[in-house]
Amino acid sequence: MRHANGVSPRMRSWLQRFLTSFSVMALVALGAIAAAVPFAAMSDAASPVIAASEAPLPTNAAADPTVAVSQSACTDLGTCVAVGSYEDTNGVQQSLIETYSSGAWSPSEGALPTNADATRGSSLDAVSCPASGSCVAIGSYFDRDGNQQAFVDTLAHGAWAPVVVSLPPNAAANPDAQLHGISCATTNSCVAVGTYHANDAAVERPALIEILSGSTWTPLEVPLPSNAGSGDLNGVSCPANGSCAAVGTYNVMRDASGLIIEDTLPLVETLATGTWTPSEGAIPAAADTATLDAESVQFLGDFCDPTGLCQAVGTYADSGGNQLPLVETRSGGTWMAGSSVLPSDAEGNGTFAAILAVSCPPGEHCVAVGNYLDGNGNQRALVENLSAGSWTPSEAPLPSGTIAAPTASLNGVSCPISAADTAPTATTTPPPSTTTSTTTSSISTPTTGSTSTSTTARTPTSSTTSTPTSTTTTSTTTTTTSTTPTTPAASPMTTSCNIVGSYQDASGLTQGVLGTQAPGPGTN
Repeated sequence: MRHANGVSPRMRSWLQRFLTSFSVMALVALGAIAAAVPFAAMSDAASPVIAASEAPLPTNAAADPTVAVSQSACTDLGTCVAVGSYEDTNGVQQSLIETYSSGAWSPSEGALPTNADATRGSSLDAVSCPASGSCVAIGSYFDRDGNQQAFVDTLAHGAWAPVVVSLPPNAAANPDAQLHGISCATTNSCVAVGTYHANDAAVERPALIEILSGSTWTPLEVPLPSNAGSGDLNGVSCPANGSCAAVGTYNVMRDASGLIIEDTLPLVETLATGTWTPSEGAIPAAADTATLDAESVQFLGDFCDPTGLCQAVGTYADSGGNQLPLVETRSGGTWMAGSSVLPSDAEGNGTFAAILAVSCPPGEHCVAVGNYLDGNGNQRALVENLSAGSWTPSEAPLPSGTIAAPTASLNGVSCPISAADTAPTATTTPPPSTTTSTTTSSISTPTTGSTSTSTTARTPTSSTTSTPTSTTTTSTTTTTTSTTPTTPAASPMTTSCNIVGSYQDASGLTQGVLGTQAPGPGTN
């Protein structure tokens, strides 16, 4: 649920953990692809070219609209839908839908379920469009009793229809339900992910998965690693019906010499043969795993292709107190934590950066987006491009008309491919020093939509905590080791992508950015 500052539930959780010492005007998720005002040129003539425009708003938008366009989805580069929120003239946060067609964006206020209290606020936080004219958006709102509920908004035959999603039986009366990500393999097969408040004492905030099959949404409290105290899923990618990877975080409380410490660890939920299985992502070699320090490694988004290759992104804390961007690759069931670098103007000691979303056309160039602090403490928009096995960073310059030192962030990227596109053949190359997380599973014959519990044995660099074990239908073991495996390397970019972000305009107001990254001169 977004509030007046335009921060999404996913970003709020991240900010609460990592930005307590910073004053941030708005870290917002924005979505889209745009007919645009050009960004400043990049240094390399063959580098991708980025263009952007400010998101238009409904006529009832406030003078200070606090826009948060959270995500977009395109069936091709000419047909897109973006969703988010804005503040109206009454100071109430409203759901926002942006539709791109015939070369122009058209804004509208999103419809809400019939039990919504329109004076309390609402937002749409993610969208997936499996076919032209068919989209599913997810969000949250307050009902007339003041309870925060999750809902889905479905576009069909030119009209949006909002529906409240049901929750697992253990949901609290005020469930504080939040959906952060959605992926639709077909028009009648979708998976949405998030979290909710439960009455269970053992896991107060379980991870939540909502599954659309046909026309019915079914809630699922997904299994967590056996020592988890809470969980939250931030993103999901389903390259095919029945095959998904959802990513997020889970929390573990441990006793370190009488000091109770809460670790935040990377969570992966994998759907295969009808069963969801939890596991832990890789822990980077540079992560802070000291016994008396709170470990923090978070997944914030992911992208998977039909071959089973996945990229997950996020942020982690190192032993020097820095927040660094996290990139991980899953190939052959193994998660590998790789290296990403920041622009040259990134702050030294006290570095703060995160990658929030990633998209990779099959066999092609990958694009990831996020934000970082420069040497003056200004939050800058970040673009990372993966080519030939290496990530190359750049600051995304903002449209004209910004303040001198604007707060800016990119939080979404989508790279649609038209039928005419031909993806280059991937090659194999070893990345820089990596960390692996190996998952081994023994899965019994599942029932569609079932779950499995897991036993997770963690071996951090330094820890006094042992992980409980148990005998389960599915046994999952996660280990952390350093290695230099081989991973598929993306080819140079030949497909345009839409990138999403926020910035402060010349008046210091938070506005939405709708942008396109296209192949640079000399690429084809």
